[in-house]
This record gives sequence, C-alpha cells and structure tokens, in this order.
Amino acid sequence: MDKIAEKRRRFGYWRIGVMLERVGIVMREKKLYWIYRGEGLSVRRRRGRKRARGSRTPMPVPKPTVVAGFAARHFRRLP
Repeated sequence: MDKIAEKRRRFGYWRIGVMLERVGIVMREKKLYWIYRGEGLSVRRRRGRKRARGSRTPMPVPKPTVVAGFAARHFRRLP
C-alpha cells in the first residue's frame, strides 16, 4: 500500500484499495482505511489559487453618452 501511495500521491484509500484488488489483495474497506491511517498516509492537499497582490488600478468608467432617438423622446414624456 505504501508503494502505491508513494507512486500515486493523489490517490485516497479507496482508489488504493482498487489497485490492491487488481493485484489480488482483497480486504474490507474499514480495515483498509485503518491500515491507511496507521501508516500516516493521507491525500496530499492542493495549494490554493494565487491571487493578485498589491493595489490594483480601478477600471476606467466610460463617459455617459446621450442617445438621440426613441429613448430620449420616451424619457421626456415622463412626469
């Protein structure tokens, strides 16, 4: 089990159990988990996503544009 876990770092106890079954070693999942934790094995956690550091410049705000046409006429009619 230790050799498989060393070769496949992202495999948990369940997938290692499947690999062992293919080789011919069959055991209950509770016993498999007990041995897995007893050897100090665990799935290696992935690092978090890198985020931007420092101050970021704000997005430029577009200048408002006046649309001549239906919208302008429509808004003039409102009280």
